[in-house]
This record gives sequence, structure tokens and C-alpha cells, in this order.
Amino acid sequence: MSDNEDDVTEASALLRQQHPTNPRHGGSDENATGPASGARWNTVQQSAYETQTGTSIFPTDTRVDLTALVEDDNLLDLSPHELPRAHSDVNTQGSFVTVLSLWTTMMGSSLLVMPWAIQEAGLVLGLFLIFLMACLTCFPTTLIYKAADYLELTLKVPVVEFQDICSRLLGPRIAWISLAVSLLNLIGAMVVYWILMSTMLYQIGCFFYEVSYPGPANITDGPFNLPTTGYFYQYWNDRLTVPFYLVFLLLPVICLQRPTFFTKLSSFGIVAVIFMITFVTTKIWTWGFHATSATPNFTLARGHFPALTGTLSMGFFIHNCILSMTAHHQQPQKKTRDTAIAFLMVAVSYMIVGGGFYAAFPDDKKTIADNFLKNFSNKEVLALAARALLFFQMFTVFPLLAYLFRVQLFYAAFGRLDLSYHFIIILNAVLVGVCLLFASLYPRIGDILRVLGSICGLVYVFTLPLLLDLAVRSRAGEKSLLRTIIYVFLIGLGLANFIAQFVIPTH
Repeated sequence: MSDNEDDVTEASALLRQQHPTNPRHGGSDENATGPASGARWNTVQQSAYETQTGTSIFPTDTRVDLTALVEDDNLLDLSPHELPRAHSDVNTQGSFVTVLSLWTTMMGSSLLVMPWAIQEAGLVLGLFLIFLMACLTCFPTTLIYKAADYLELTLKVPVVEFQDICSRLLGPRIAWISLAVSLLNLIGAMVVYWILMSTMLYQIGCFFYEVSYPGPANITDGPFNLPTTGYFYQYWNDRLTVPFYLVFLLLPVICLQRPTFFTKLSSFGIVAVIFMITFVTTKIWTWGFHATSATPNFTLARGHFPALTGTLSMGFFIHNCILSMTAHHQQPQKKTRDTAIAFLMVAVSYMIVGGGFYAAFPDDKKTIADNFLKNFSNKEVLALAARALLFFQMFTVFPLLAYLFRVQLFYAAFGRLDLSYHFIIILNAVLVGVCLLFASLYPRIGDILRVLGSICGLVYVFTLPLLLDLAVRSRAGEKSLLRTIIYVFLIGLGLANFIAQFVIPTH
């Protein structure tokens, strides 16, 4: 069997294990605890969030071998219950690859939003919250690893994904919750990507126009003082026209049955992430620090900090795919250590981009946009390169997000994937319509990310892993009142973080 055929077989088996038996269409598993057992719900994300690694900027990790998944000509013609099992001979990865993939996967659109989020919390409080959230979000990953080991070593139950554990230990209803949050995360990622692509394309177009027809130059164009007059800008508007131009670019590609070509480009995300960090670092070096009381609206702490904690809930979100991303580690005993290193690297990256940009920004801190690239002149060459890289990366990731949304929704609703092409067109038209509504009427990615992050954080970070640990310890006869109290407190923090997004307004 060729290497490509091995990959296809393995990906097919992963898909089979990650989609549950749909209770509306029957199906069973003799060891199942509910409709999500046997074949599990696949809650692959983000992002998108966030394709980070294989993704990026926000999300985009497909968490399975997408290339193999979409290249299998027969895959979509099979019922998920008929897909072949995985080949046992798989490649392994070392600590360096594991850390790098986790690092790039977690960082997505959150990287662009971080300076704005720091501005909402203040410099010192913001840096402290980044470190605190890194610790709070890293801890549940250790519980996920322990729960997976319990199922595999004690109960001899194979585990592919986080949702497998939830289905086995917490009951069938968790499958539906996981699916709902997964679909919400995917549609949120698509909305954010559409807004960002509209902004990037708009500013790239402005660059070429302003170079061809020079006008007064601005050192740092804020989000509200971009040129909007003239005949050109009547047809080149970041809210009224450019988002609709994207329809002609994206709608045809997301209607493809299998977006094979784009999966080959998804790893481009790491290039964009590294370039962004390098770009910000050079600007910090060039500007110097402007973090004194004389700097307009510079603060060390501010009461609008929930905007940062909500954004960080998405910025550190990787829990639903952590098992699949570390499944082939050469030394499984080091997975916890490598995961902690990755979280630390993400925290440091956010501190550099968020805290460094905020401290060095030479103008009024209130003008920092929720996409910090909007704070650079359209004529800034390095900013142009960053926008072009990000646009290309997001353009290659968006079809994968739409494909994952379609696969999950179709199997949940119809119990099959080989539906008429008309269903694909209708679904994609609805998805594009939602993206256009937000891009035209509410293009505030900071607000979208913080609310979406607080929801995903509440479910996947602060609740399910803790309940899993309690369930495992209960079965092992290791009940502890103190541990239960601590876990209830942590769940309360996640709930408070979610509520605060609607109670405490942004600055």
C-alpha cells in the first residue's frame, strides 16, 4: 500500500471515529453510552480560530489529515459507518514539532486583536492576565490527557478525540453540546476571516491607488481616519463594497466538493505568524516605548479587562483537538511538558505583540484598532506585505472551514455526506450571507472573538475537562470535597468570564 493510501485510510478511520451515530438515523455501538459513542461528533475547529499550524491566524486547524480526507474520491460516497479502519503504522513526531504545531495552532486572529485587548485592560493588568489565563487554560489539558489514559489503559477503550472521552464518561447529551459549540466556533471563524479578508483587500487596494495618485501621507492611520472621499472610494469601501467583491472570489471555491488544493497550503500559517511577530518587533524597536503618564490614554490597569480575558479564552483554545495533535508523539510521557511549553510560547508571543505594541504605539492609545494593521498607513510597505500574507493564508483556510462546517452539519442533520449539490450551494449561500451581514453591519472582530472565546472557554476549557476529571476520580473511588470545590470555583470563573462580556462594555 502506498503512503498516500495509508494516509487516506487513516483519515477515513479518524472521520469515522469522530462522527457519532446520529440518533435520528439509527446506528448502534455495543459499548456506547449514547448517540455520540461508536462514531463520534467531530468538533474540529477553528479557528480557524483560529488554521494555525495547519492553520492559522485564527483558527484553522482541521485536527485531522484534511489532505487525505478530501482526496479520497470514494470517501463522500460512503456512510460514515462504512469507512475503513486506520492503518496502525503511522509516523511519529518529536517534541519540537509538537510544540511548534501547538504554538502556531493556538495563535490566530487573536494575535491581531491582542494590542486592542491590552488597551482595554491596561498594560500591567493585561500582561498579568495573559500569564494567568495561560496557566488556567493549560491546566485542563493535563486533565484531558489523564482522562484519555484512563479510558485507554484502564477500560481498554480507544480514544481519538476529546469528544470521545466526553461521550464515554459524561453521557450522550455532551455530543450535542460539543456539536453545537463546534459549529458555532466554525461559523464564528468564517465571519472573522471574512471581515479580515475584506479589510486586508481594501487596504491593499488603497495602497496601489495611493501610490498611483499620491496624496497627503499619514504616519499612523487609525481605524476611523482612512480616506473615504473621491470617486475611487465610492466603489472601494471596506464595508459597503469590498466584502461583496469577495463573494466572487470565495463562493466558487467553497462550493467545491473536496477542497484538496487548499489543504496543501494550510501549513503556510506558520510563515504568516512568524512574519507578524517579526514585523511588530521591528516597529517596537523603531518607535521606542511611549508608556508614560504624558502618553494620551496610557493606563496600567482598566476595568474593561473582560475584553482581554474573553479574547484570551479563544487565544489559548486548543482543547478540543489536543489529543489528535499529540497522538503520535514519540515520547507520550512528555506530552504534558511539551503542551506547557507551547502555552508559554503563546503567552510570550501575546505579550510581545499585545503588550509591546501597546507600550510602543506613539499615538493616542484609544486609537489602537481591533486589527492593529489598520493603525498603519496604507503606504507602509511592511504592513502591505503582512496584509498580503494574511489575506493569502486566510483565503486558503476559509474553504476548509466551510467544508468542515458542511460535513458536520450534513451528517448531524441527514446522517450522510453524499447529498445533492443543491444542498451544498444553499448552505454556502447562507454561510456567505451571514459573513456579509457581519462584515457590512458589525465588522468588530474584537467583540466577536471575545464573545466567541468566552463561550468556547466556558464549555471546552472551564467545564468539560473538570467534569471529566471528577468522573474519572469518582469511578476510581478518589472523591475529594476540596477538589470539587476548586473545580466549581474554576467553572464559576468561566461563567463569570462569559457573563462579563455582556455586562462590562468595551472602552
